[in-house]
Amino acid sequence: MKSTFRGLERTTPFPNVLIDEVMPRLKDTSWRVLCIIVRQTLGWQDQTSNNRKERDWLTRSQLRARTGRNSEAIAMAIDALVRQGYIIAQNSDGVPLNTPQKRRANRGRIYYGLTKSLQHQIGIMQTRKTEQLPALAGSIFHGYNRKTKHVTVEKANTTKETQTKRETIFSTEVMLFIEVFQQKAHEYEIKPDVVLSSNAHDRLQRWLQKAGEEERARTLQKYFCSKWDAIVRLNYSLEVFANTCSILRME
Repeated sequence: MKSTFRGLERTTPFPNVLIDEVMPRLKDTSWRVLCIIVRQTLGWQDQTSNNRKERDWLTRSQLRARTGRNSEAIAMAIDALVRQGYIIAQNSDGVPLNTPQKRRANRGRIYYGLTKSLQHQIGIMQTRKTEQLPALAGSIFHGYNRKTKHVTVEKANTTKETQTKRETIFSTEVMLFIEVFQQKAHEYEIKPDVVLSSNAHDRLQRWLQKAGEEERARTLQKYFCSKWDAIVRLNYSLEVFANTCSILRME
């Protein structure tokens, strides 16, 4: 039978990976908020460049009206999505608002968008090459699968109670370091992704346990001044830092 389905206008492209992989990991309100952010970004296309929006500003009242949830639930959902590495929250100057305290203190508009890591995963941005790395770093990168699930991957048949307990994505030590990492990146006018695969999270945590404050500061400076092709092309992301911090330390 010949299909009578015709192309749709005024439609938001909704990547399959969001339904197949992301939705099962999210609570109801988090999923609703993510859908609104997808609508406000992927749902808008520049007629000249054909590019989709990378971010858009949303008020709390808009989110309440469009999700049907109260302010407290929305705030918790935004915090969860930021911590899980699915969305970014920024002020009008592009400064990350990655904690509830920073978002509450912000007096202007808050812009939301999908992280570059998630954009890579859903195919919006072209996969970047990682050649021109030292041999040891190259072996780490080529062994990394971009489809690796985040730290909160759930095993089959886990109970609802077990899933709730696993919602903390990063260890406390890594979370504290992310703050330092983003502050240092801001000094260099860089806005890196802070999403981590489980392997990179464990690698970073081991390094943090060995490195003192002085060594961490030196390594961060060396990282953000680095011209390695993979580091530059991947926009100095935390994932790349986790894969190269020990190598940078040895140089």
